[in-house]
Amino acid sequence: MPTTATLTRIEKVLDYIHEHLDEPINVTNLAEKSCWSRWQFQRVFGNATGLTVAQYVRELRLSNAAELLLENQSRHLEIALACGFESEISFSRAFKQMFQCSPREYRQRGK
Repeated sequence: MPTTATLTRIEKVLDYIHEHLDEPINVTNLAEKSCWSRWQFQRVFGNATGLTVAQYVRELRLSNAAELLLENQSRHLEIALACGFESEISFSRAFKQMFQCSPREYRQRGK
């Protein structure tokens, strides 16, 4: 069972991730922010969230993208870039993997 201090440190990292989703996020910087070694940070993060840092960030970015697809008519590339993806192709591939449909199909279903 994680201690309160451990959870507070992880919460601070999660807050940072949420606030900087549109920027590159890497484990080394997050570990520094948490004051744990990279290895220790990855272990504690996984125990607290059930996901790796990469999985957590990807799922969060894709959830934001899904909301944007339904909220506005921005092009898929604009949404991909706004959510921290480097290309529309990588965005579409990750989106389809998580939602079992393309961004276009998702937007059409939401109407």
